[in-house]
Amino acid sequence: MKKSLRLIALALAATVVLSGCIKMEVNLELQSDDTVNGSMVFAVQEGLGELLAENGGEAASDEEAAKELFGDELSSDFDNAREEPYKQDGWVGTRVIFEGESLADFSDDGEFSIVRDGDTFVVSGPFDTDATSGSDTEMFEGAEMTLSITFPGDVTEHNGTLEGKTVTWDLLAGPEDLYAVGGATEGGAGIPIWLIIALVGVLLFVGVIVLVVVLVVRSGKKKADTTEAPPAPPAPVIEP
Repeated sequence: MKKSLRLIALALAATVVLSGCIKMEVNLELQSDDTVNGSMVFAVQEGLGELLAENGGEAASDEEAAKELFGDELSSDFDNAREEPYKQDGWVGTRVIFEGESLADFSDDGEFSIVRDGDTFVVSGPFDTDATSGSDTEMFEGAEMTLSITFPGDVTEHNGTLEGKTVTWDLLAGPEDLYAVGGATEGGAGIPIWLIIALVGVLLFVGVIVLVVVLVVRSGKKKADTTEAPPAPPAPVIEP
């Protein structure tokens, strides 16, 4: 697994241990130059530090509990990143903000991948859920784990929740295999190529029918014009 996904696997494993006291929020913004900007939030529920201390743990605060679980150098897995404290809606932890990271660092070895395919980015494969597979779903009640990917261009296919150019998956309740296709440049992707081909085919078919009808009508008109009119009756002879 690439370095940028190691943290996500760690969060999934921590969720199993702590039965739903974990929040992981991953936001990736794909860039047309095959780099990625974004952020990752790793947090624990408020009060977890005190709970761990009461049960013999070393953590005495929520901040310390988060560091104990995820480490205190989360940004070290990135080339261009910084950390900032995170405290929101009952969660306490760290937000890692990064930019200009290589697209290749966000693909698993032969599993989950984000790749450039011509003018599109393709997201596919199972996300790393080995730590949670086979576990009781009640164990994850209260946990929050989401992955959001924003494309430069329009999204044409996906199996998550689409808002604008961003596809979001719930990693605890979403599909086993994630999938999305979006433009790799602003205004890219748009109408799928198969739909364009189908529309062109329909237009050609309609055009042929119209041409045949026009030719048949013209042919009938010419025949009518060339048909000889019957001879006029002789004029009456008036005798003096």
